[in-house]
Amino acid sequence: MEDTLFIDFETRSAADITIGANVYAEHPSTEIMCMAWQLRDREYNLKSKGIITPADGGPVLSAKDELPADVRSHIWNGGTVSAWNAAFEASIWTNIASQKLRWVPVNYEQWSCSAAFGRQINIPSSLENAAKFLGLGQQKDAEGKALMMEMCRPCMDFEGSLFDSVENQRYVYVEGRENLQRLYQYCEQDVETEVAIFLRCLAFDEFHRDDYIVSEMINQRGVRIDGRVIPQLESLVTLVKTKINQRLRSLTGGAAKTVDEITKIKEWLQTEGVEVGNLRKETVESLLGRDDLPAKAREVISLRAVGGGNATSKLQAAVSRLSGDGRVRGSLLHCGASATGRFSGRGFQVHNIPRGNFSPEKVDSFLTELARIRRADDAWACVKSHVEESEILDLVTSSLRGLIVPSPGLSMLTADWNAIEVRVEAWLASEVKLLESYEQGKDIYVDFASRIFNIEPEAVTKDQRQVGKMAILGCGYGMGWRTFHVNAAIAGSEMTRPEARMIVKEYRRTFASISEWWGLLGQAAVNALEGGNVEKVGTILFRSHEGALQIRLPSGRRLTYHDSRVETMKAPWSTVFDFPAGDNGSDIPEGLKEAGVAYIPTKNVVRVPKSAMEEFAEHAQVTGIDLPEPEKVDTGETVKCVTYAQASYPIGQRKALYGGLLAENITQAVARDLLMHSLSELDADPDAPDVVLHVHDEIVCEGWARELDKLVRIMEKPPAWAVGLPLAVEGSVSPRYCK
Repeated sequence: MEDTLFIDFETRSAADITIGANVYAEHPSTEIMCMAWQLRDREYNLKSKGIITPADGGPVLSAKDELPADVRSHIWNGGTVSAWNAAFEASIWTNIASQKLRWVPVNYEQWSCSAAFGRQINIPSSLENAAKFLGLGQQKDAEGKALMMEMCRPCMDFEGSLFDSVENQRYVYVEGRENLQRLYQYCEQDVETEVAIFLRCLAFDEFHRDDYIVSEMINQRGVRIDGRVIPQLESLVTLVKTKINQRLRSLTGGAAKTVDEITKIKEWLQTEGVEVGNLRKETVESLLGRDDLPAKAREVISLRAVGGGNATSKLQAAVSRLSGDGRVRGSLLHCGASATGRFSGRGFQVHNIPRGNFSPEKVDSFLTELARIRRADDAWACVKSHVEESEILDLVTSSLRGLIVPSPGLSMLTADWNAIEVRVEAWLASEVKLLESYEQGKDIYVDFASRIFNIEPEAVTKDQRQVGKMAILGCGYGMGWRTFHVNAAIAGSEMTRPEARMIVKEYRRTFASISEWWGLLGQAAVNALEGGNVEKVGTILFRSHEGALQIRLPSGRRLTYHDSRVETMKAPWSTVFDFPAGDNGSDIPEGLKEAGVAYIPTKNVVRVPKSAMEEFAEHAQVTGIDLPEPEKVDTGETVKCVTYAQASYPIGQRKALYGGLLAENITQAVARDLLMHSLSELDADPDAPDVVLHVHDEIVCEGWARELDKLVRIMEKPPAWAVGLPLAVEGSVSPRYCK
């Protein structure tokens, strides 16, 4: 362990901070107003602290303002520098402090991030919310923050200009000696709060700083964007959406002016006799599958289907975050999903780029041709030579991934794990059937479909295999048959309720080790909190620590759930409805028995669980039974469940940790650790290609085509803590990023 320098910058700029730390720091108007700091020894005792302010009394630092000797020496000798959301401080230091103020540079290997440490132990990402969440004595200065927000951006002068004069073009800012002094106090308090949070985090775990550094090196490498085609794509989107919106206004008589006015479209559809709760993609597809829609309503819904994507916002996000070298940086947030430690996206949001319906080959052909075009008219002719007008927005959407390109002379190398969560959960739960199937190279979707439909694997059709796939991928975390039935319908599978119930039941019977594992996890969490002992489920350890439930993963990393407690809760199945049975109360169809409907002879009633009421009512309607008014009954059944205070919004709200959710969180966390292991191995190997991006189970590199084998080999080799986990990786080489 070594000394640590904690710092915080206050800056001002005409650039919007939301464009990302790198582009903000590169903007010529960005300036440093002050830097507060604390130097602490290896036990985190305070050695020295202070704040660097302009020596000339002005509002911003200049080359005359030097670092204190001990701070400069600490950095020069490779000491750790920590900040809250350190990517911002790192960008400011690199682009302004080092280049303009001539301060000693800080290498990326020296940085540490208190916010990433906080997310690692599952506390909120903002300094203010993290301090409140932990109940610390040191809190963020709310009044100072309000002043900072006024001072960090240009304001209008009395004549409505952002500049002090036409000649100087100097931005006008809120300044003044009293304001600056108050800002300095605010900056110093931020460092005090950051240190307090950091020290509190140490009570739960050590910061996995090596992982953070690998993550940030990838972030700083960034992805190269084919900026040549973005203006043409934007013009195509604008032109097509203009035509769509003109047609929409004509059809609705001006009631809805754009396809993004969801409420107005829904209201207009209501006047056409079409009731709809939302206009999400799956709902729109379902509506268009109906044969009873009025013609005008069908066309309006079709316009929404064609024009309702987010291609425009994605293109704008890419443009606004482009650095001077044509790369977008900082798109990945380390431990962004704090309940599991998985990465999340920010800015360009590479985690949720829509896929579209066109092949990578079609996209590359289109974008390569589009890159040679300079005029909007030519762009229109180009796209029309590739697709019909109604398909243009789909082609643009399909092209969003293709905006990411390699450096000249290199290729995009992409590799992803096959069914990583299914494999990890089977390994954690010791589900031998699944593990053996993977080791033998079997198609598990076909295998399970053959069980569902009671046929030989060779007879399984493509549609039947898809049902098997939905079950394998969807039922692993305790999903009930009703949710499975809804999800199957969204995916376009025509499935009855009894079929959905049978499939979920068959999954739990076939893979009994997994369904048993859910219960073991839930009970271990309860026991750890109630008994105070370490509970073990396979390779997973549970403990109660500092008021939190902690789960130790096979990698050694811990998941933390703060303010955990065991609560006795009303069982979801405890509400039932009793119907007078009459003479035929025991004559209940088999399907309804499967749903939990039962005849209670001692009361001469048909008892219907709340969850089966809809199905029971449908049966009564079909058979012509006139249902009497039921009696609502509470059976009084309860369950014990762990709850915790969540770090995501709404912050502090209590959330239940039942067995299925624990299985999901643990499985995804272990899959994340496999990803982090491979990223670290690739970073350490000088012969491996450079990672520029990763999305859940996929790693994307820039490199030579021959380096794909190295990428795949590293990903296929499990770490020492995952012996016996069967991994399979598929890789590809392409001129652009694609799925």
